[in-house]
Amino acid sequence: MIYSATLTKTGQITIPKSVREMLGVKPGQKVIFEQKRGAVTIEKSKTVEEISAEIHALVPDYVKEKARKNAGKTTGQMREEWLRSDGAKKYYEERLRGTL
Repeated sequence: MIYSATLTKTGQITIPKSVREMLGVKPGQKVIFEQKRGAVTIEKSKTVEEISAEIHALVPDYVKEKARKNAGKTTGQMREEWLRSDGAKKYYEERLRGTL
């Protein structure tokens, strides 16, 4: 579908109602214009909450669990905990053998 708008003397346009509805934008919301391959696209600007939700969905559950487990601990406390772990023992054994 093709939509048109008229540019005013001050360089403004009104986004046609059908395009605003398609994008889901309301008065006061921002839109993004992006140049791609010689054309300009328009899309709804995402809110901080939407971006946060997208990032949260990308983070694996085991990373979220580890972050919750370590919340409030100092770097020193986390280091001490790791040094007592089997992972640390394995790391240092491999390092001594020269396989790291």
